[in-house]
Amino acid sequence: MGAPARLLVVDDEPRTAQVTAELLRRAGYAVDVALSGTEALSRVRSETPDLMLLDYEMPDMDAPEVLDQLRSGSDRLSFPVIIFTGARPSPGDQVLSIERGAADYIAKGTDRQVLLARVRGALRDRTTSGRAVVRGRLRVDLARMSATLDGRDLRLEGRPLVTLHILAEKPGEVVSRNELLDRALTDRERGLGTADVKVSDDALDHLADISGGDARVALTGVEAAVLAARGQGLHEVDRELAEEAIQKKAIVYDRQGDAHYDVISAFIKSIRGSDPDAALFWLARMLEAGEDPRYVARRLV
Repeated sequence: MGAPARLLVVDDEPRTAQVTAELLRRAGYAVDVALSGTEALSRVRSETPDLMLLDYEMPDMDAPEVLDQLRSGSDRLSFPVIIFTGARPSPGDQVLSIERGAADYIAKGTDRQVLLARVRGALRDRTTSGRAVVRGRLRVDLARMSATLDGRDLRLEGRPLVTLHILAEKPGEVVSRNELLDRALTDRERGLGTADVKVSDDALDHLADISGGDARVALTGVEAAVLAARGQGLHEVDRELAEEAIQKKAIVYDRQGDAHYDVISAFIKSIRGSDPDAALFWLARMLEAGEDPRYVARRLV
């Protein structure tokens, strides 16, 4: 069993500070007390706590000022801070505190079990997100709310950053779209390495750009372009052929996938809506993509 989490209770009212500290000690935490914002900063510099319970209003400085001092230029605190206020919580104060880096905002007098649950939740979040993840040239650090690629800062925050962190924790490697396409072209076992078809840089850039950030779309586009080149007896895909292949790809759909049902649904709706032009368009798209005419006939009947 590991050492108990160390908490710091900061409150300018000694009685309140001691009562809160004793409650937390009984829950199994190691607790220190500071009676001012200045004392809290001093204690943090000598020993960083796992969590701080911080009174909002104190004579020397209020909670947002303490948070600013703790951040010291960082985007996020290295440990969670829960704002503890005796006054009626103001929405403006809550927003300001959270924007300055607080993990939570609760009123004094909150039910004991609720307070302990909030503390456990903040500590749990710190444990699961406090470490940096490195995958190749990518580094994601949720403790500092930062991400870098080749040492260059990526401007991500909130949910996108958390999502990137989750993905980076999975086994594998983070690569750019172009690197992914290069590997698909050279891999002889799982890719197109045996096709003996090269793709020009201009064509590769085009296929990467039109994917809209979706690797599956980019890989499908590369495969369509390579197969189109082989069908024409060519050994290289240029931009023009890549563009042509992508346009043709648009009418091909997986008969077991969503596109199949989207197209047949559009076909049926156009018939019900007495729109012959639309009906002919969707019919031509299905037949060109290789749909079984009997399937279409059954839908018509």
